Amino acid sequence: MIIFNSTYQLSNQIDPHIRRLIQQRYTELGPEGTCMVVVEPGDRVVELEQLINCPILHNLIDDVPFGDPGFSPSFEILEDHGSFYEMVFIFSEDGIEILIPKIPGIDTDLLALCELYANPV
Repeated sequence: MIIFNSTYQLSNQIDPHIRRLIQQRYTELGPEGTCMVVVEPGDRVVELEQLINCPILHNLIDDVPFGDPGFSPSFEILEDHGSFYEMVFIFSEDGIEILIPKIPGIDTDLLALCELYANPV
C-alpha cells in the first residue's frame, strides 16, 4: 500500500491516471483530513481494513460478509474510473480514499466487490 497525505508525496511510479485523480482530490478537498491509499499487488484486505480501521469485506454495522445475500457495503462512494476504482469512506470530518488498480495481483475479493458495486464515472 502506498499512503498519501499530500500531493508532495506523489512519485512517477504511480499510474498517471491515479496520480491525476489524487492531485484533483487534494485540489478539491485540501490535504487536511484527507488520506489516500493506493492498493498494490499482494496487499491483503485485512491489512487495508486495519489501516483504515473499518471493514471492507464485511458490513460495519452487522458484520455480514461480502457474498452473503444480506451484505451491504460500508463505503460512501465507489466509482469505476476505467483502469482503477475509487472507494471513499467518510469518518466524521475526515475521509479516506482507497484507489484500487485493476491489475494482476490485487485481491480478487476486493476487485469482485468493486465490480459489483461501482458506479461508472
